Amino acid sequence: AQWSLGRGEESRATLRRALDTLPEGDRSAERAELLSRRVSFLMLQGRYLEVRDEAEEALEAARAVGAEDICAPILNRLGVALFALGDHEGGTAAFDEAVRVAEATGQAVDKAFVEGNRADALHRAGRSREGLAAAIAAEADLPAGSRAARWLAMQRAEIEFSLGDWDAAEAHLPHRGRLTGTTLAYFNLTRAGLLLGR
Repeated sequence: AQWSLGRGEESRATLRRALDTLPEGDRSAERAELLSRRVSFLMLQGRYLEVRDEAEEALEAARAVGAEDICAPILNRLGVALFALGDHEGGTAAFDEAVRVAEATGQAVDKAFVEGNRADALHRAGRSREGLAAAIAAEADLPAGSRAARWLAMQRAEIEFSLGDWDAAEAHLPHRGRLTGTTLAYFNLTRAGLLLGR
């Protein structure tokens, strides 16, 4: 709730308190989930060095309790961080492993968000056409109107706008369906960029 309200530092402090309540030497799915959440928040704040350092502990915690479903999101965030740090090979390997884990555990939504982050990472690394192809391929595998499909459509529109194809970008913005939270914020920012460009 704190994170959703834009209170990132308070949210991270709450996570630290939650981890501190666990007994010393704890090996539980709860601890793995909290560590995964910590990696997620660090990534969203652009703390990529910390993501790289914290992801290993989170992965070890998840694997120690057989919580493979928690591994895909951690690997996804690690891929983003490694790309941002210039380690494109390591980032690609993390994204690939995240996809394998998501497929093995039946997490179609996690796979979609991995591919979305891959597309964004490629775009930010100056490989926009590869990123666009990744977003289009991932979007094609999703049910129309789903949250993941709307997010990928916006990512596609953002990349198309950056490449100068404004008409395509506008056509791919999801104008239908209920948008809330970060999805609505992303829509508004992408739409604003298009309107300012026009």
